[in-house]
Amino acid sequence: SHVAGLAAAVTDNGFGISGVSWNCRYMAVRVGGGRSITHGYEGVIYAAATGADIINLSWGSNTPSNIERITIEYANQQGALVIAAAGNREDSRNFDHYPAAYDNVMGVAAVDTSDKLAIISNFNSWVDISAPGVEILSTISNGYGVLGGTSMATPIVAGAAALLKSKH
Repeated sequence: SHVAGLAAAVTDNGFGISGVSWNCRYMAVRVGGGRSITHGYEGVIYAAATGADIINLSWGSNTPSNIERITIEYANQQGALVIAAAGNREDSRNFDHYPAAYDNVMGVAAVDTSDKLAIISNFNSWVDISAPGVEILSTISNGYGVLGGTSMATPIVAGAAALLKSKH
């Protein structure tokens, strides 16, 4: 809910928040339950096969996998731009984070309220862009709430990409 609101919350309705884009079509693909992603690859394949132009991946791990790489390649071949979270640092260590670290994925780091790299954000040469990722207000299941991390920065970039796509 939080991620979806950042990209797609209804704008100009007088309450709540506004998503980054408007007048764009969105496809919600359920790939797990609660905080668990159990069918992420199947979700990417489904979205790509049904015509998604932009695929937001606010998830990942520090371990690359062939099935993940092949899934991303399939989405790219279908014409989709895949945008993924750079991941949050663990114990102040900076790791490559997949799928964001793949060459054919737009990797997103998080910046803080001063537009500086957020202390929690991974970074590396594979990061393509950054967006706000600290103290981010968005929709949650029972209203609105504040969360942070690269998973929050990613749908902001995805929403902007959708807005650009709708204009061009």
